[in-house]
Amino acid sequence: MKDKLLATVRRYGMFSPGDRVAVGVSGGADSMCLLSLLRECAAELAITLTAVHVNHGIRGAEADADEAFTERFCRENGVPFIARRADVPALAARSGESTELCARRVRYEIFRSLGADKIATAHTGTDRVETLLMNLSRGAGLKGLCSIPPVRGNVVRPLFDFTRAETERYCREHGVPFVTDSTNLCDDYTRNRFRHTVIPALTDLNPAFEANALRCLSLLRQDEEYLRSAAKERFDELFDPASRSLPVAGLLAEPESLRGRVLALLAEQAGGDYEYRHLARLAEGGFAPCSVTLPGGGALVSDGERVSCRLRETKDGPLPARSFTVREEGETRVRFGRFQLIFSIADIQYPLPENALCVDYAKTGRELTVRGRLPGDTVALPRRGCTKTLKKYFNEIAYPVFLRDAVPVIADDNGLIAVAGLTADASRLPDPYTKQYLMIRTECEEHDE
Repeated sequence: MKDKLLATVRRYGMFSPGDRVAVGVSGGADSMCLLSLLRECAAELAITLTAVHVNHGIRGAEADADEAFTERFCRENGVPFIARRADVPALAARSGESTELCARRVRYEIFRSLGADKIATAHTGTDRVETLLMNLSRGAGLKGLCSIPPVRGNVVRPLFDFTRAETERYCREHGVPFVTDSTNLCDDYTRNRFRHTVIPALTDLNPAFEANALRCLSLLRQDEEYLRSAAKERFDELFDPASRSLPVAGLLAEPESLRGRVLALLAEQAGGDYEYRHLARLAEGGFAPCSVTLPGGGALVSDGERVSCRLRETKDGPLPARSFTVREEGETRVRFGRFQLIFSIADIQYPLPENALCVDYAKTGRELTVRGRLPGDTVALPRRGCTKTLKKYFNEIAYPVFLRDAVPVIADDNGLIAVAGLTADASRLPDPYTKQYLMIRTECEEHDE
């Protein structure tokens, strides 16, 4: 099992020497297997581990017992342990999300707030098969049918090639204790209904169903990677940076499998989120003149000859800088284009919401400025030990060219503090002596055409 995990980690380039890894540990068989295997491999991989347990506030005393169980295991085995709690039912009621989706969002927000280099989750091949069937039932395309990827950003899944039966067998054979979440036994959640009903029925029809489905997923991933690469190559050939557009004739000359992907890359240039229906509406009637607004505020516009991406931030020229002072209590809200920045001061860093950055309040001036990027702006990159111009940084992270002048930059008299929603300057980050934290949360307003 150790050799299999090492092979998976190396095949997908999950870790680099020196990585600080936050391991999501619920106490179940999958996560306990993951933690135990990573402990075996940590020295060889030159990584350090911290176990992170999230109590979602759903199962009362049972959840408290699971937290105590994982904390005790980590203490007895010398693994640093962090526990965080959230009232997911209340959060879901406010947001309108399902409890399942809200719990997932909260988990990743907590993981991101810890500042680890990598986040290791215990998703297995069995989870991938469940997700494949769930996405198939929703009418997903090839990307969705590829299910859970082995790596997404700094989230890695070392059990990607393992089945749930293998993780449970590992725990039994190596004396690794685990707990069973009672919510996994009921059918209140969509995934559980597939797990308890659909997959057993398919396995009755063919006992090799899971192995066959995993082989299918491998083939689907190969095809998706090829098509994505081919689409990027064709996009680069067709795209005109001056007009931010693609020729309709060029799009129509492509097979449908590439046409939609090339158009999706244009939507990404517009900076908006998109769904299949947005692209399908544009392609109706051979790209006849029309305009489609994207959820993120941009638009795709066809004049019958070319399809262009359009933004609304800069139609009146560069936005003026805004200076302000952060209030000691409550929130300070500053509008910059379609972005709203929310500043708050706290004695603790947790919880760090999605789209938020945190700096040491003592390392900033009292008078702050929000502005667009300026020529020569530089940022010291956290944990990289290097400084880059914003132009080079944006190129490195492949940030859409036509959004770059619209991104808010937070600065004081000593220079750049942060680029909203992306990164803080390393010199401003909290350290062990930090007493007050300045949280910078970014919200993006949607526009109608």
